[in-house]
Amino acid sequence: MNNQNNKIILNSGELSCTKVIDLFAQQVHYPSHQRNVIPKDFFAQRIVNKNNAHLKCFASECLTTLPILVLFCDLVLEKANIMAEHIECLKLLALIVAILFGPQPEKHVDTLRRLVERHFEMYVAIYGLPLGAKPKLHYLFHVVDCLAKFCAFLSCFAPERFHKVINQKALGCAGPHLGDVILTRVLTDLHAAVTKETYAMEFCFLDSKGEFTDGARVTSLDDFFHAMIQDIGEICCNFRMQSPCGNLGRDDLVQYAAGAETLLGVVKLFAQGADKSSCKPRFFALLQRCQRVNADDWQLLDDIALIAGENLQQTHAYVKVRAGFRPLSHVG
Repeated sequence: MNNQNNKIILNSGELSCTKVIDLFAQQVHYPSHQRNVIPKDFFAQRIVNKNNAHLKCFASECLTTLPILVLFCDLVLEKANIMAEHIECLKLLALIVAILFGPQPEKHVDTLRRLVERHFEMYVAIYGLPLGAKPKLHYLFHVVDCLAKFCAFLSCFAPERFHKVINQKALGCAGPHLGDVILTRVLTDLHAAVTKETYAMEFCFLDSKGEFTDGARVTSLDDFFHAMIQDIGEICCNFRMQSPCGNLGRDDLVQYAAGAETLLGVVKLFAQGADKSSCKPRFFALLQRCQRVNADDWQLLDDIALIAGENLQQTHAYVKVRAGFRPLSHVG
């Protein structure tokens, strides 16, 4: 995603004001871990109305706003029958990002190669070689090569997020032994964390114990979950959970695997209990199920499902539409 493409899209014809896209973006419902990521005037403040200029934002903000721009193209620009090539180029990039950050991207290497090549060809055709020679466009080819070689998507976002942690550990320190002090503090905190029962529970954990619903303790939840889960010990519940697919919260739209199908559900509650035979912790999400009504849109159902934590795949931002709601990222 580049400033030039956004500048053209957001200044097309009578749809010229970036405030329009900011108002559009405010209709998006984000997962709990992404809420308040972008300010309400993001596009008005970050799009630079100059040729060959750069967006004034972080990479995480680009990733968050990319699906918003795609949806804006779908619902506004395409209906105006303008900028077909720019829209197709942007959608190719969005599809590449969705596959890379989705579950098991290593299974889609051949598809990614074709998409990256097509995106590069369209980008150069639209903007010319001076802009087409940007290093990050070239790096995208290497991202797919690394995915094929290592069978893992190598991302710097997690290490970059760790910068603020290191800065916090360095408070009040200076001099030649700064690195030793930081390392000692990090290892001390890590040792304290891994000795906590809630941290050492393999891949998932609830951030606190107790059975809660709407802020009150409800002991009947034990009976409810034991009726749905076989061979499980004492149950504790919460509205938040950490899992391999990230931090999850109540009312998040979650993608999960159900056999060969990929489905969506809205989180109502999380549960944790020990397996009676192995004593290993097990994690579950109580979801209100959704069903697809067309290629893009879903609607809520009246029934619920209890999904094992290992089957949860990722969260989706969405907007409400007439048919129900529309996820901003690819489902499946």
